Amino acid sequence: MAKAYGRLGAFLDNRRAKIAPRGSRRRLLGTAGRLVSLYALVTSVVLGLSVYQVIHNFSNHSIKVAMLDLGEEVPEFATAAGTRPAGEPLFKFSESYLRSHGTVSSHHLVIALEQHPILVSSGSSWLLDFKDVKAYLKSPPTATHFVNTSVVGQGPILLLVSPIIQNHKTEGLLFAEEGLTNLDQQRRQVLLLSSFEALVALVFSVLSSYYLLRRVMRTVGEITEAAVEIYEGDIDRRIIDSGDDDEVGGLVDAFNRMIGRISDTLYSQRRLLADVSHQLRTPLTVMRGNVELLQRSSSGSEDVSETAAVLLEEIEYMSSMVERLLMLERSTEQDFLMIDPIDLRSFLLDLFASAQMLGPRNWRMGTIPDLVFYGDSQKLRGAVLNLLENAVKATEDGALVELSAEADGARWVTISVEDEGKGIDPSLQEKIFTRFDRGESRDSRGAGLGLAIVKAIVEAHGGNVMLRSSPGVGAKFSLILPVTPLLELDDDGDDDGETIAGSGVSLSADTKEDGQADAHSRGRG
Repeated sequence: MAKAYGRLGAFLDNRRAKIAPRGSRRRLLGTAGRLVSLYALVTSVVLGLSVYQVIHNFSNHSIKVAMLDLGEEVPEFATAAGTRPAGEPLFKFSESYLRSHGTVSSHHLVIALEQHPILVSSGSSWLLDFKDVKAYLKSPPTATHFVNTSVVGQGPILLLVSPIIQNHKTEGLLFAEEGLTNLDQQRRQVLLLSSFEALVALVFSVLSSYYLLRRVMRTVGEITEAAVEIYEGDIDRRIIDSGDDDEVGGLVDAFNRMIGRISDTLYSQRRLLADVSHQLRTPLTVMRGNVELLQRSSSGSEDVSETAAVLLEEIEYMSSMVERLLMLERSTEQDFLMIDPIDLRSFLLDLFASAQMLGPRNWRMGTIPDLVFYGDSQKLRGAVLNLLENAVKATEDGALVELSAEADGARWVTISVEDEGKGIDPSLQEKIFTRFDRGESRDSRGAGLGLAIVKAIVEAHGGNVMLRSSPGVGAKFSLILPVTPLLELDDDGDDDGETIAGSGVSLSADTKEDGQADAHSRGRG
């Protein structure tokens, strides 16, 4: 029972949440906010990838330009060395070449000829301590190589190493270096500018999309609120048409026309039911009066008296059916319930006393928690009495019929009626709550409206009806009702919004009066 009770409680919570107005629920972000957040995330990723691609392309292009510029050092040296005066040693030429190089180029050069000291241009001696230069000196390459790296104290650099070939013979290595600090600064500037432009584009696109989504979602929210109010009985609710000739305006117009048609249909049905009920009440009243007059003036005629009694019974049956149909029809209206505070203990004790007049059964009162909830006491009383009357019809004399209640903290209260009848077949347990379905009731005079009315009353309170039954083991009907708001009953009538759970009482038919006295002595503690 506890597991089923928990599952049903969760179901009712979800049901109430689904039909609650938007204002009663608080979300960190609305639908528009969540959609815009997702859009902003996707757009940020796309813009981020775009900025990365711009920086990547800029860097690659700049490196290629630097490599082309630095690579010119190789043919320039080779051309100059090839045109040097005849008989001039390559080492001596290299010295004069490096002395003049600083005036025409910003590149740092190192020339390492075999069997000669290493020559460096002005300000290039630090290259001799560079690990890559040392590695190439130990293992000279056979082709031109470029190295893009960074040196402590110098920053990012591009290093070229190429073999010096004279007369098809490798004479040594030429090292050329170009600093990339300026290139790195340019890359940062491009990154900053691209990021700023991407941020402006992101902000503009997010704000514009949020504006458009808010406009659409505002209309959807109005439709949701209108649907909730219509669900609660306000079938005259409409959405104000903004006059926009687009999909949103079309949705509003279609919604209003749909609700208008539904409203006209409901009004027609209610008008028809009201007219029929009014037209039936008058002849039924006239018939009752005439039959009662005939019964009194029959002068002891047994046949006339029996016929009048049968007619009165039929008239009462028809009158009861008309009243029940009217109640079922009104159950969807906003003013169907007259909400008052209900003292659960007093309410059930009074019902228990009235139920014992329904038939000679083994009546038993289960545990009753001490609490007060809000509801329509008259309609709930009728619903519980209907269940008790059904329990009497489903059982034999002396069979157990129990009325009990339990509370689930400050959220739900369950009022249950359990009997030891023959039970209800599982295939019929859903059908018996529909109109004019009597299941396997032994009462051939029943109209099949009682349980439908019980369900309508409980659902109008925001609750539900649960049935637990198996053939041969009886049935237990439970009315699960919300306990909101709750009142604590003190001796001075103060209300502090909390529920006081009492020890409850357990009564039988023989000890009802003692139990009532004890309950009333403790019911308002």
